[in-house]
Amino acid sequence: MSQLEFQKIAHILTGAANADTVDGRTYVLYTEDSSLISKEWTGKTFTNQTEVVEDGVRPGSTAAYVRGKSIETVIYMDSSSMLHIIDFDEESDEWYEDPKKVIQHKAHPSSHVAACLNGLGHIVVVYHTGRHLVVFALASPTHTTNVPVKCSPDTALYALFVDGVIRIFYISADGCLHYATKSNELDWSDTKWSTQPFNGTVKRFIVNATREGTTTRFEAHVLTDRAKILQVSANGHCSNLGRVDENGTFVSERAVDMCCIEAQENTLTEKRLHDLLAEDPAIINAFGGPLSITPLAAACWSGSVDAVDLLLDNPIRLADPNALSPKNRTPLYYAVRGSIPENRRAIVRALLDAGAKVDACYPEDQNNTPLMTAIADTADKEVIHELVDRGASLTKTNMQGQTAVVLAEGTGLEQELMRSEERELKKAGPHSIQKELVQVLVAIAMLIIAYFNNDVVKDIVEGVLVKCQEALGDDLEEEDDSKDSD
Repeated sequence: MSQLEFQKIAHILTGAANADTVDGRTYVLYTEDSSLISKEWTGKTFTNQTEVVEDGVRPGSTAAYVRGKSIETVIYMDSSSMLHIIDFDEESDEWYEDPKKVIQHKAHPSSHVAACLNGLGHIVVVYHTGRHLVVFALASPTHTTNVPVKCSPDTALYALFVDGVIRIFYISADGCLHYATKSNELDWSDTKWSTQPFNGTVKRFIVNATREGTTTRFEAHVLTDRAKILQVSANGHCSNLGRVDENGTFVSERAVDMCCIEAQENTLTEKRLHDLLAEDPAIINAFGGPLSITPLAAACWSGSVDAVDLLLDNPIRLADPNALSPKNRTPLYYAVRGSIPENRRAIVRALLDAGAKVDACYPEDQNNTPLMTAIADTADKEVIHELVDRGASLTKTNMQGQTAVVLAEGTGLEQELMRSEERELKKAGPHSIQKELVQVLVAIAMLIIAYFNNDVVKDIVEGVLVKCQEALGDDLEEEDDSKDSD
């Protein structure tokens, strides 16, 4: 999950209730003094603030928000903990309380309230009276059912209709997360979910259900009175995600986020890496941090060469140089495209030394290879040289049918696609080749003279060498004259 997704969860958990629309919009209700306010979360910020209830709401209480195809209803508690039902009228664009829907239900002063739609499209409400956990349908508010579970009146609540039954999630007397399921008209079953009691009081939690084949799996996010946000997985394991600060901002405390952040900031040490991996070894190649990418990719993106070296070479656990981040992007992609120029080549070299695939490419980036990216995005000659020297393809095509050679045309980078030995010869010029040839001939001549030890042979060889030197000297003089005339 990304930082923004965790921030959304933090906003929901610190609110009184929430609901999602069919088109994916999220609305969160907040109690402000004795008012109930609705805010729309855009994914980055809040907008469209609306006053749902002007006055009379129990301060600090939770509420229930139910949205359906033709339903938009809020259940809240007033200052005396009486339950109220209000609906949204699309024609008047206002919230109103229908006198015909007044219900005589009084909750415990510390009770929460939750609700959901059942299979018939009716709203089902759950709250605690102080003696019992009670469930009723708004369609027949006088018909209530006591849920036979042991819990405190101040337990956080969540209701969910899934697999044809309603599940009531609550914090049991044992301090663990449970859910009660009504298997038929009379019987309820109780299931312990979390494997350990929570550390502190649970202020609120939300539950998501996902379908995997024929199995429904649940995941919960929990807010405690210590401002901690915890995650309960399908198997009941509870893990710390982070905390909510005084401004309502989510501050991650996940090992993977810490590893990514410190790798990106180039502050990661071997001891710190050891401690983080001891908590969860899988984080070495997991997504995290503000960019939601792997620790190695984060270090490559920021040009943190020390962190790159540590992740690729340590006695604890090595990062995979080909581990993919979202959009199938490799650490080499982030190094070529994002690293600061002064460290870019060193990081690219470290990745290739560790086994990074030099031509790795994916449709998400138009099948552009790292070499193509270097040509098109950064024009970094040193990186281009490194990739070419390490075997980067000059003939592989991207989704537009272009090769690295084609992309380099007209950019001034055409000559940079030569191999190192070709670049050196090009840089030295033709006379350098002639000098090397003369040196080779001299070496051969000395060998011949030493072998034959004959004056005739010696004279012939020396004559050949003199002519070679004269020819080379004439060419050099012509070049100097040409430069002088320019």
